[in-house]
Amino acid sequence: MNKRQHRGFTLVEMMITVAIMAILMAVAVPSFTQLIARSRLASASNDLLASLMYARSEAVRTNGIVSVCRVAAASSDVCVANGNWDRWIVTTDPTGVATNATRRRGEIDNPVAIRTAAAWNGRIDFGSAGRLDVAMAANTIRLCSAAINTDNVRTFSFNIAGRATVQTTTGACP
Repeated sequence: MNKRQHRGFTLVEMMITVAIMAILMAVAVPSFTQLIARSRLASASNDLLASLMYARSEAVRTNGIVSVCRVAAASSDVCVANGNWDRWIVTTDPTGVATNATRRRGEIDNPVAIRTAAAWNGRIDFGSAGRLDVAMAANTIRLCSAAINTDNVRTFSFNIAGRATVQTTTGACP
């Protein structure tokens, strides 16, 4: 009689392998979603900081006022005082009257949100020397993500010279 050699996995071996993989996935998936949320927050913070640094350098280069401000729509060239900071532009004309005034655009996606002081008009103006006015230097911009448990807030503070610093903290994200 000729015996055949069978190769492969038994049903029990396959079930044990699937059970181990399910346990590993249950542990790894929450960590992975936190990693993605942190990456989105860091990316949004870097985009906003790059726009602020660009506006400051453009103000010095053009010897004029350059603003970073929020806009209502992705294609808009007019700064708005109220609303969410989902989108922003770097512009030499916040009213949107002048042509080719918008130098750069920025946008963030959920779950990251930008929060500012309630009394602030939503515009950061850099003068020809790259400086801010005294009132703006007292304001802050906060980027936050409710999808992250700790270190979920990036706070942008400004000094009178126009330099922005970013601090990472843990806090509520309304």
